[in-house]
Amino acid sequence: MDRIYIPTLKRIDKQIFYNSIPNKWKKIVTLVVQKNERDLYELDCDYFVTDNNIGLAKTEELIYRHAGKTRYIVSDDDILLYRRNSKYYWRHGGTSNMPSSKREFIDEDWDDMIEDFNKSHDEEIIMCGLRHNSMTPKIKYGGHYGPGPCFGIYSIDGNIFSKIIDDIDFTFAPLASDINLMMEVLTKGYKNKLFDKYLYNQGTRFISGGKGTYDERIKLEDNDLVKLQKKYPKYLIPQNKRDRFGRLKYRRLWHKAYHDSIKNKQV
Repeated sequence: MDRIYIPTLKRIDKQIFYNSIPNKWKKIVTLVVQKNERDLYELDCDYFVTDNNIGLAKTEELIYRHAGKTRYIVSDDDILLYRRNSKYYWRHGGTSNMPSSKREFIDEDWDDMIEDFNKSHDEEIIMCGLRHNSMTPKIKYGGHYGPGPCFGIYSIDGNIFSKIIDDIDFTFAPLASDINLMMEVLTKGYKNKLFDKYLYNQGTRFISGGKGTYDERIKLEDNDLVKLQKKYPKYLIPQNKRDRFGRLKYRRLWHKAYHDSIKNKQV
């Protein structure tokens, strides 16, 4: 793994993900900040400076292009990582490796995760992601499966990604850029992998009242999801209800998106 990119904004004194990284891996961290905040940071790491007020989707595109053909991780700045007990993968020879069902990452977990990312990319996997900490184990799998949604934190093999980067409209749905990217990748016939034995947790995305709340953001996010559903009607199925944040819910058919693209290539 060549680099760990952390896009961040307005969290000068609250770098949760950066602070959780072992010193060994801090050496390859690049903090992605806007021009108007660069002088406020004193962390001893590499910096990639973008223009102000360009939005996350455009920031992510700049990261992908800056990284080029390297292998790299992109993570939100408020992520914490956990490892699930291997006992849940007993069908694949897993045995208990901790007293609890899961634990926060320790140094060796970082080493193992990055090694697994690299091995997956060696097998032509374009992206690797983690499951959310709240999700129950997928017992029938051996700690990983795919394709699936790589959200919050993920690795990319730039050598593979560079083949399609110019064909992706990264800002088509800027407030649903994660779903947009997954659909772009999978419908182009590139497989990703999701790790169940490594988990991520993230801070609250929405608060009540003020800027960046339901009234200002969720309605805009709904609009972007509607745009994506019209673009990918076979793979984003409306559920006619909302999640606990008030956002429109869709059934997301990741496997079908990938396998249909493979079938189309074979015709």
